Amino acid sequence: MKKILVLSAVFIGQVALAQSSVSSLSAGSITRDAVAAGSRSEALKTESSFYSVPRQDMTYFEVGAYNQRQNYSVNQEDTKTNDQAFFFQHSRGLTEDLALDFGFNYFMHDQNSRNNSTGINRISLGGKSTFEGIWGLSWVYGAHVAYLPQGENSTSDSKAIILGQIGFEERVDIARWGLQFAPTTEDGIFSKDQFTFEGFFEIPVVRSFDLGIQGGADLAHLTDQEQENYAQFYGQYGFDKVSAAKVFLRQRSAKSFEQTASLTEAGLSISKVF
Repeated sequence: MKKILVLSAVFIGQVALAQSSVSSLSAGSITRDAVAAGSRSEALKTESSFYSVPRQDMTYFEVGAYNQRQNYSVNQEDTKTNDQAFFFQHSRGLTEDLALDFGFNYFMHDQNSRNNSTGINRISLGGKSTFEGIWGLSWVYGAHVAYLPQGENSTSDSKAIILGQIGFEERVDIARWGLQFAPTTEDGIFSKDQFTFEGFFEIPVVRSFDLGIQGGADLAHLTDQEQENYAQFYGQYGFDKVSAAKVFLRQRSAKSFEQTASLTEAGLSISKVF
């Protein structure tokens, strides 16, 4: 009788231990699944590379660098510079409806640049969210505060700026496109403040490789005498379901009466979601 009791106790103890191990393993799997996405669609509420809004407990980050060639013509005096910049963008999904953004730019300026200081020239913090509804589209909106330690263009006084955005993205067959308005207190190359109207179009060319075009114009300065606009071409290759590399070429131009400027940027970035 005692042997039967002992054997029963051992068997029950083993079952309890096995159940405990399974429960611990399941809990660990759930924890890992909550912080590591298996694909971009699991991590991001948006589809295009123009927007990046992570889901709750998911993260998106992008790091890259570009070379910037500037050509200014002010009062018939030409100035040419060649600068390098590094940038980092990070977004974390706090809830299903809110993502927190952080980013910074680091510039290595040419000795002839309008602002000669090398170092961080922008630090930004803000948030964005999505909603469905108006015209049945997927909308993104947000606001950010940025600090410019080196000031803007030819000025050297540090400054805080506010940026806003509201727009949408939509899928048409295999392509994606969208538009947005982006008001900001940041100065343009020649003008004060900006109210930019932007758009993008992306289409897959071959498996895991997308081509896209973006463009924008400052509606606050869109006359014969004053204007500022930009265009960007890019290609993005997905290494796997969660990481990608992008090459881009961006051209920005501005005019203010007899003053003109053009900035050409060519760069590479790596992005990942988890």
